[in-house]
Amino acid sequence: MAALIESSHFSKGMLGRLLENFINQQSPPAQRAGVFYNAYSMLFSSKDHLIKSSPLAEKSILLLMTIAGQGACGHENDFRKAFAALEDSSSRSQSPSTILSEMSTNPMQMPFKSIYHSIIKTDPDVLMLPLLHLIYEAVEKKTNYSQLYILLTILLILSQDDVHNENSHKVTISPPAWFTERIIRFVTLGDLVMLILIRVIQANISRHRDIYFHTTSLAILANMSSTIIGMHSVVAQRLVNLYELISKKYSKLSKQAEMTESSPTLSLDKPNHDGVNTEHDVTQEMELAVYSDLIALLLEIINSVLTHTLKSNQQLVYALLHRRAMFSQFRLHARFSELIQNIDTVIAHFHGRLIEADLRTPSVDDILKLIDETGLRWAPGNLKEFPDVKFQYEEETEYQKFFVPYIWSLVYQHAHIYWNPTKAVLLYLLDPDFQISHFTGSL
Repeated sequence: MAALIESSHFSKGMLGRLLENFINQQSPPAQRAGVFYNAYSMLFSSKDHLIKSSPLAEKSILLLMTIAGQGACGHENDFRKAFAALEDSSSRSQSPSTILSEMSTNPMQMPFKSIYHSIIKTDPDVLMLPLLHLIYEAVEKKTNYSQLYILLTILLILSQDDVHNENSHKVTISPPAWFTERIIRFVTLGDLVMLILIRVIQANISRHRDIYFHTTSLAILANMSSTIIGMHSVVAQRLVNLYELISKKYSKLSKQAEMTESSPTLSLDKPNHDGVNTEHDVTQEMELAVYSDLIALLLEIINSVLTHTLKSNQQLVYALLHRRAMFSQFRLHARFSELIQNIDTVIAHFHGRLIEADLRTPSVDDILKLIDETGLRWAPGNLKEFPDVKFQYEEETEYQKFFVPYIWSLVYQHAHIYWNPTKAVLLYLLDPDFQISHFTGSL
């Protein structure tokens, strides 16, 4: 028992110290301060772009990820347990060092705001743009799909924070050079997140067809939906176009399923000549269920935006009016009818106002102006309220298969320690075509 208590105290103390190093972001000493630092700088002069303002903070977070991410040979990992017990001390007045000294007797506490500030440096795009770049690159270049699991998981965890979501829609940026889909002068960071997630879904449906990619991407969009303001016209169009793409695939699969049911040899309800259903039947049924879930999620996302921030999203209302015929096919659908009803209510209200205005050859700006004026008089009670759509990341039982190789790839890239690439077994698990140049993203 004493050994277990001692181990627990050690893990909490070490975890707290590593987090404190990361929060403090202590700068390295001046080059003239010591021969060891001069030697370090000379040896790694070709990697200056990888050395952050605080090598101690960087090494601390690398070590923290490594020890907390490892399995424990059949036993619980004390560092993971310490992470699970971590509480927010932001409401307390103590300094991190004072909190650290109390860890041996109290539940472990650290200031979450300080940790978050250290990550984003007050600018959400500092954290998000490198992450979005890696996601976009993985999709467009069709490489490192295994890393895409990790990156989407990180984005899902971040999207669970409403404050983070709200801030992302307040930060206006020029789209980075690597975003080559369409020329857009200015978007919010939230708009860029949505555009890239929609691209992930589109590419995945047409190529990779991995259910985790599109369900996780939609879950992130759902978490963001209640805080979206000022949605860009391109984002609104892409969102509605995505609904059209998925609904068409669902309708096609539904017709195929109906044909299968009417066939005496391929029916899901009737066995084939061998007395069992064909593998094709089962796959078709599963695929139909997946697309049904995707449509429901998309409709819930649109509903959430209309319910919470309709007055601030004229472009979405415009896109719905422009493509209003698409939503009629599911008005009587058992699963979708309630979700369609709210969208129909919005379309009918604003379309009716357009008819009343009797605009002669109206421009897009004319219609948007009318939508804006009509929206000012919009009563939120016009729509049926649904529970907020929120998703949380649930850790897989075999999380090590995904996270441990990725963590070690970061260590390989950023630790400035020589590793023999021919013996980097974990990195080959992450990417069978592993090359040193593959891991070029920022930490």
